Amino acid sequence: IFLCSKDEAQLQQEISSLSLDHIYTMLKPFRAKDIQDATDLAHEIIASSRPLIELRGMDETYYLNEDEIMYIRCVDKQVELHRTNSDTDYIVGIFDEVSHSFEENELFIFIGKHYILNAKYIEKVSFSKIVMQNGDTIVVSPFTSSIIKRTLIELREDELIP
Repeated sequence: IFLCSKDEAQLQQEISSLSLDHIYTMLKPFRAKDIQDATDLAHEIIASSRPLIELRGMDETYYLNEDEIMYIRCVDKQVELHRTNSDTDYIVGIFDEVSHSFEENELFIFIGKHYILNAKYIEKVSFSKIVMQNGDTIVVSPFTSSIIKRTLIELREDELIP
């Protein structure tokens, strides 16, 4: 959001009264360079932002940032949403319904039709289990374990995870 005025002091006062991100000032009269800088900044912000993940259940819908989701566990017709703040939400739904929300996000790793893990929060991968940062353990096959290890290496090489 760009606030525009001839009075720079007024603009600063307006910005300080708002508690929003990405608010900028532009002094009038506008110059071509100011407009170009504003559009360049907007493109940069949009390119660096990640869309919210939509999780739909039968009765509710959650819109979450990828950093809020540690992992998803699907059992029967229930989806357990394990958040990074230690909360767990239970959503009536099935794996196939929620998995579509994660298909385009390379940070999420699918384990069969029961788990979707956020790679940022995988603490350790051993021969037959994965330990998440909250201490939860997920039992996997040795084959799955090796695939997850390779995936984590690729994500680190691409600098998507530390």
